[in-house]
Amino acid sequence: MAALRHLPHRLGFQLAGRISIKRMTPHDELEERVGHAIARALQGRLERDERFWHESIEGLRRKMARDDTSLTYEDYGGGQDENSTQGTVTRSIAKVQGSSVPPHQGVALHVLARELRPDTVVELGTCLGISSAYIASALDLNDHGSLTTFEGGKDLSRVASINFSRLGLQ
Repeated sequence: MAALRHLPHRLGFQLAGRISIKRMTPHDELEERVGHAIARALQGRLERDERFWHESIEGLRRKMARDDTSLTYEDYGGGQDENSTQGTVTRSIAKVQGSSVPPHQGVALHVLARELRPDTVVELGTCLGISSAYIASALDLNDHGSLTTFEGGKDLSRVASINFSRLGLQ
């Protein structure tokens, strides 16, 4: 079901990405590496160990999609539609995970981190840790780099920490 929900967005992402890649004329090595990474992500060309991480993270997402545990946290409006209200909210893990980065964007983050091999990555707004997991798994495979991710909601931070442990990520 989640895969169908993300289908129109994924197809738009792929089309826009492919058009951009064809129009892109890299001016330096970094731009060339970014283009290569995005093309690989759009084509879904993952190595076996990358596919393992993708499947593990998406398995965790599926578990969270069935989790009705309530979380209470301060919502500052990030990732919500224009009708949402800011302030203290209570939502189920299943509802919150619906706002997480979709699988195709997670793969793009993962492949970019693999290709660019950053020394340091900083993420603001961990939420439940899906995008963080994609980035951290890439850094783990690279055996290089560190991720620092910040989350202001204590309940969200606690669940993200549990998710990282479940995946075996630091």
